[in-house]
Amino acid sequence: MVEERDTAGSSDTWHEKTYHPGKRSRSAGVNMNWINLPTNGDCLRHPNLIGADHWERSTWLALIAHCGYMATGGRIAGCKTWTHRQWLALMIEPELIVKQSKLWCWKGEDLMVSYYPTFSEKKTAAQRRAALNTNKKRWKDHQSK
Repeated sequence: MVEERDTAGSSDTWHEKTYHPGKRSRSAGVNMNWINLPTNGDCLRHPNLIGADHWERSTWLALIAHCGYMATGGRIAGCKTWTHRQWLALMIEPELIVKQSKLWCWKGEDLMVSYYPTFSEKKTAAQRRAALNTNKKRWKDHQSK
């Protein structure tokens, strides 16, 4: 739990701001708020991930987190020309990303992240489409009354 000072009220006013993991954020329609990484041999237990150095695994996890947040399908488009600061914003050392790895590869200007759980992204997109269609139907029914 985080305490936050209420600057709108008097100087003695405090309120608590609680983090609710299950509660959707306002930006939930733009990004994925969670990533389902399977623990079987297809992802976290894959020999390439287990055999990777610690810097490769941490870089891969930062890439996975970015792709999940941006819902890119495991592709970071046009990032080959990124600046040092842009890579650091993702908590990735630029010197490490240019090294050869089995956890990611370059396709032209794009970086492809291996073992990205596209099924999670597809499931989330399908759920959003279903919710949108349901809401449209409800709104249409509501307006016709």
